[in-house]
Amino acid sequence: MGKNEIGVIRRTVAVLDSVDYKRYSEGKADGYLAYASGTWTDERILIAPILFPRFVEQVLGFKLGDTIGTQEPSPDSADIPDYIPADTRTHPFLFDCKGMDTRDLSVHYDQISGYVGGQRLNYGILTNMRDIDVYTLESGDEVEAYNCSVAQLYRDYREDPSGILDKENTKRFLRFVDAFRFTALTLEEKLQKVAQAKPWTGAETLNIALLTKRLRYVVQRIWEDARSKREELVLLREIDPARAKAVAQEIALIASQLEPGRRVEEATLDTFNGILAAARNSLLGKALDLFFYRLGYFTMTRLLLARAWEDIGFIHQTLYDGGLAQWYENFDREIRRVLNYAFQLAGDRLGLGIIRERAEAIGATLEIESETDCGTVIRVVWKSGE
Repeated sequence: MGKNEIGVIRRTVAVLDSVDYKRYSEGKADGYLAYASGTWTDERILIAPILFPRFVEQVLGFKLGDTIGTQEPSPDSADIPDYIPADTRTHPFLFDCKGMDTRDLSVHYDQISGYVGGQRLNYGILTNMRDIDVYTLESGDEVEAYNCSVAQLYRDYREDPSGILDKENTKRFLRFVDAFRFTALTLEEKLQKVAQAKPWTGAETLNIALLTKRLRYVVQRIWEDARSKREELVLLREIDPARAKAVAQEIALIASQLEPGRRVEEATLDTFNGILAAARNSLLGKALDLFFYRLGYFTMTRLLLARAWEDIGFIHQTLYDGGLAQWYENFDREIRRVLNYAFQLAGDRLGLGIIRERAEAIGATLEIESETDCGTVIRVVWKSGE
């Protein structure tokens, strides 16, 4: 255990030594400790984009762009924390960086508590790579067991590496690393985490910019996964020729949208074969790529819908009351009535009924049309002039 702990400390010190601090201090600081004693405005030029990411990867074990997401500079950046794990069920916390000019991280408590509350997480971590402060929304206070000084850790290791593990600050730092490091779970463990998660109540305050960013991240991952399975589409031709033709027809339609005026003919298996053989930078190759991207959006939408219905108890009811097939029979085999009932539950329990209320307030109606094997359309019908 001691060797592993010393390894964590050594990796941390190596990260802190990996920067040319003269470059960020007008030539005044020749090392980490000299730099950390200053008040540099470096949040966006050193701490957030360089030093902390190295710490996250080399010490906490996350992989940037994969197991942890980074904030992209934008007008909305101030409302988004710097780093959020991709799996917040397993890692219910987020990180936000500040500059060395922040001598007291606690002045940012309101900001970090807003992030944590908006994401329904347990912890928010503030750091300027001189100090680390951990906050929890439940108590509204710092978690002293994890709060530590990175600068003190560095100093103690340089002065007496053999006695570093006896220091109280070191013990706090190691507890912090153990609590907020990356943890890989099996699929079964992930499913259990999701099943145990608290449902949405409708009273949460959502950060729309952050939510949009995370949904785009989900789509990107699904798209990349779908693209990697391109060669496996050959199996579709063998297993389900009719479905292969339908896919080819849709891709041909996308190609006509990319190239207006292109004639769309009835797709055949030869059309399907031609699409699979097309170069990625060709028209059909680009259409196939866009097909995968739309697939990503449709998949994400279905996941969101399933999660919403899970939160309102609709899926639970169908699982323990004969399944969706039984509900289909109970509503006289009319999928529209099943969906209407599901949305009625959503309106009652999540406040989604406001959509129907607003539609009725302007003389419009909310309609759901569905057809087996074709899909579902939710339409707001409004007559102009009323």
